[in-house]
Amino acid sequence: MEEELRNLVKVCISVLISISYCYYISSKIPKGFVRLLSLLPIFIIFLLIPLFFSSLHFCAISAFFLTWLANFKLLLFAFDQEPLSPLPSSFSRFLCSLVSPSKPNKTLLQTVSTINLNGFLRLKLYSFPPYYISTVKIIITLYLGWLSCLSLPSMSTLS
Repeated sequence: MEEELRNLVKVCISVLISISYCYYISSKIPKGFVRLLSLLPIFIIFLLIPLFFSSLHFCAISAFFLTWLANFKLLLFAFDQEPLSPLPSSFSRFLCSLVSPSKPNKTLLQTVSTINLNGFLRLKLYSFPPYYISTVKIIITLYLGWLSCLSLPSMSTLS
């Protein structure tokens, strides 16, 4: 259990460093084959990350979000295609766009409708951008994976 959590921290740090490299350095390289070559070490790192975990939950989550989604989005980014092109304005948007299975909206909040209740109360319903929802989904998934790794008491200690 402790080893699995240490591996999770190592993986999170290496993923943040790798994505920082993509955002700050690789985005300055001209699109095409040269950018693809600069992203090749990141592809390899993201392919190897699920092998660090012995837990099925962490392995499956990292395989889906990093090996599958992030690698294909970085491949599109190498040739200046959406969803990472044009380059998002902040690193957090780049991170959420890279690892989320949805495409972010251009606006921060969109008003869906306004409801007046007897002239006293006015409610506005908003539609949140997908990267907010995806970030919440990722956090909940990681939390549930962490909870599943907690050691449960064995049956012999209960009796």
